[in-house]
Amino acid sequence: MKHFKLTALLVLLTAALGSVYAQPAVTGTVSDPYRVTSINDLVWFSTQTSLWGERKYFIQMNDIDAKDAAFTSTGSAAHPAVVNYDGQGFYINNLTINSDQPMSGLFGYLESGSVQNLKFYKAAINNTSVTDAFAGVLAGKTGASIFNCHVYESTVNTTGDYVGGLVGSTTGSIQQCYVWTYSTGRNYVGGIAGVLDGGNIFLSYPAG
Repeated sequence: MKHFKLTALLVLLTAALGSVYAQPAVTGTVSDPYRVTSINDLVWFSTQTSLWGERKYFIQMNDIDAKDAAFTSTGSAAHPAVVNYDGQGFYINNLTINSDQPMSGLFGYLESGSVQNLKFYKAAINNTSVTDAFAGVLAGKTGASIFNCHVYESTVNTTGDYVGGLVGSTTGSIQQCYVWTYSTGRNYVGGIAGVLDGGNIFLSYPAG
């Protein structure tokens, strides 16, 4: 009987853990976007490399807390992300990423798409890549359009290059963004972006 109870408990725990990172019950299209209600929804997507390049759409429905979440960046050089994300003015709090690989942030490499109306508070991006780190709270490297995104009381610390409070490097546009971070790196370190490579920054300013 004890063996049966233990087996049943393990089955329930496995099912519960599997459901934590389950795909949201939507398709991620422009008419049926993923509705982000907890950090678990973003953790799930960060593990789906086959979906990163399919231009998925997201709408954040409330403030979310990323404290203690095992989060890794979405998008890499091998699998760039193409995403449209609307934060609807809500916060992602306590986002922490520790990585020794290039391209760190909520998005590692956001090749194209858009991020708008999103706020971060108390983010901590730590990258120990010793060459091209590409690190920022929102994205390590991006060509996306970024509008009305704000970062408060956050840190971006690396031993490498291309470091920014919002993005490490961008070829896209950044508009109406405010960034309050403490950023450290080796070369190409900026308040908003470490490198602006053919992109544009309008009506935005850094502090810290």
